[in-house]
Amino acid sequence: MIRLAVVLFCLVSATVTAEKSRWQIGGHAVAGLPQGEFRDVVPDTRWGGLGYFTRRFRETPFRFGIEVGAVVLDSATVELDRPEVFFVREAQLSSDMLFGHFLGRLQPVFGRFSPYVEGAIGARAFESSITYFGCVGPCNLPTSTSQVTFSAGGGGGAAVRLRDDGEESGLSIEVRARYLFGGSTDYAPEVELPDVPELRRPSPSAHSRTDLWMLSFGLVFDF
Repeated sequence: MIRLAVVLFCLVSATVTAEKSRWQIGGHAVAGLPQGEFRDVVPDTRWGGLGYFTRRFRETPFRFGIEVGAVVLDSATVELDRPEVFFVREAQLSSDMLFGHFLGRLQPVFGRFSPYVEGAIGARAFESSITYFGCVGPCNLPTSTSQVTFSAGGGGGAAVRLRDDGEESGLSIEVRARYLFGGSTDYAPEVELPDVPELRRPSPSAHSRTDLWMLSFGLVFDF
């Protein structure tokens, strides 16, 4: 009964406003905190960014949308100055976690302060790659490997309007925390520096589940 009362209150509070924004577009800085066996391999916080959009479903407080983003697991630069190597400047090696989710959000209209809860479901790709700089010879070596796994979770956050002018549309500061369950997959927690004459690509060197807390902070525009 209490849960039903909360849902009814949210629905009523969302419908009392005559003029409602339909769309949200947001951009966030992201901190990824690995959990469980993922943390045993990647113990430190990793940083990245994301972008998302949502649309309100009719005159309800429910929103649906999509987000995409990336978190850098590791990166390194190899100087290439040997005469027998075609790549005379440097190679940038990186190990990244890319993600994309469908979003479902319950966000009633509460004026300047707007809290919400949400769920996410999608996929994550762990990519190890080499980017060559100053190539003066054939650049036909393999440059990346990818592993894709399931990703889903939920959490909540809040948006605070920067200008309280009585309108729902406008710019807000937003903070969010979400726990994401990740499937088991291979990934490279640290890039493997190759022998320079051969320039082998980095290969996955760990296998585990990929659960993590994802904390983010940024701006969102309602219109």
